[in-house]
Amino acid sequence: MRRFYLAGLLLLALIAVLAFVIWQSSRGPSAADQAQNAALSYARSYMAWSSGPQVQSLHIVPLRDVEQTVRAYVRVPYRDVKIGDLLAHHNPARRIAVVDLHGVFNTLPPDEGVVAPGDVLVLVDAGTDKVLLLTL
Repeated sequence: MRRFYLAGLLLLALIAVLAFVIWQSSRGPSAADQAQNAALSYARSYMAWSSGPQVQSLHIVPLRDVEQTVRAYVRVPYRDVKIGDLLAHHNPARRIAVVDLHGVFNTLPPDEGVVAPGDVLVLVDAGTDKVLLLTL
């Protein structure tokens, strides 16, 4: 009887592990992955890129913390990311992905500017994956 009890427990544990693995694999992409994809897609569709873009950094923070996050983590000195308009229209607690992209792009598309390497800052609403701001 004890042998059947142990075998049953082992079987239940195996089923639980398999269910957990299946559940983990069926989950969709993370919020960071979705925000990254939204930023890349938006940048590729609205800018003329010669190479790239590649993600240099990505941080998801409340909207009220975007300026501090840019100053702390983004390589290019975006000294004044004006988010006053965004704060006026959105909840300051709204989760925003701050995405720093790097590549070689035309500064004034379509093909009117200079092709140069540089960074682009993209702010993506982490809840809806909609781009709120793209700035050079």
